[in-house]
Amino acid sequence: MKNNNQTIPLICERMRKYRKKKKIKQKQIAELLRVDASVISKVEGGKAKDVLFYAKEYAYALNLTKEETQMLLSSSKAAMPDSSALMSAEDVIEKLSERYYLILIPGSVIERLNNIKDAVIASSKKEQHMAKCALHYIRRHLTSKHSSSEGSASAKSLSSSESHNSTQVSIFRTLPNEGIVPAATEAAKEYLIPIDIITCDFFLPKMYRLGSNIDILLLQELKH
Repeated sequence: MKNNNQTIPLICERMRKYRKKKKIKQKQIAELLRVDASVISKVEGGKAKDVLFYAKEYAYALNLTKEETQMLLSSSKAAMPDSSALMSAEDVIEKLSERYYLILIPGSVIERLNNIKDAVIASSKKEQHMAKCALHYIRRHLTSKHSSSEGSASAKSLSSSESHNSTQVSIFRTLPNEGIVPAATEAAKEYLIPIDIITCDFFLPKMYRLGSNIDILLLQELKH
C-alpha cells in the first residue's frame, strides 16, 4: 500500500466513520488499544506517523469484516461504469476487476438499461439486445452479502462470485434519472474513496467540471 498524502487523509476519515458506525467514542477506542485518548485524536486527525498501523488496530478492535478492513486500508480507487461501458462488451466487469477491487454500478444506470431493454428510449433492436445482455451480465456477477441503509443514496454491497481477485461489485442506489457524475460524487462521500467513472462516451469528459476525487476515463483507453 502506498503511504502518500492522498491516501492517509482518506484512511483517517474511514477510521472515524467506522468508529462512529460502531457507536464507540475516541476514549473507548483508546482504552481498547491501550493508548492515551490524545493519540487517537492525532491519528484520526492525520497528525500521527503510524496511521496505517493504527488503522489495522482499529480493524481488529472494531471487529470489522474482511470487506470493511479492505475498504479501510485501501489506497486504490473504485470504478463506476456507465451504461455505455456496460453495453460495450460482456467482459467489462472482468476487465475492471483487474484494476479495481470495488466496482460501483449506480441504480440510475440500471434504470437506463431497463428503459433501453424495454424500448422506452431504445433506437434499435441491437441496442435493446445489448442492454438486456448487460443486465443479465450484472446479475450474474452479484451475490448478496449485506446492505447499508445510511442516507438516501445508500449502498448495497455485493461480492462478485467470478472475479479472480475478490473484487466487490455493488449496486449504489441513486435518485431516479440521476447523472453518472452526481452519482459518483455521492458514492465518493459514502465510501470515502476516489471514483473513476468508466465510459465509452467521448463527450462525457468534456461535459463536467470534476472534483479532485472524481475522474472520467474512456474504457477504450484503459490498459490491461
